[in-house]
Amino acid sequence: MLFYAGNIGGGIVSHEMTHAAIAWSQRVAHLRPQRIFHHEAEDASDENERFCHAQGWMVAQFWKKFYRRVTGDPTGRVRTRLKRLSRR
Repeated sequence: MLFYAGNIGGGIVSHEMTHAAIAWSQRVAHLRPQRIFHHEAEDASDENERFCHAQGWMVAQFWKKFYRRVTGDPTGRVRTRLKRLSRR
């Protein structure tokens, strides 16, 4: 993913991370997009929540790494949370 430094914000990052979360949900967590985005099945809400949590953690991971580069602060542990979400 490449971002233009002159035009970066929460909406753009969230939009791009949603694309990444869709790819993650299909390749890693084996979720089906039709069950994530359409609540026709009774148990679809679990898949929807897993997707939303993963997307939120991807956005958080981006901003932690972004601010770490900008400020030099070495904190942040997001990757392990995504691994746990994919195993449910």
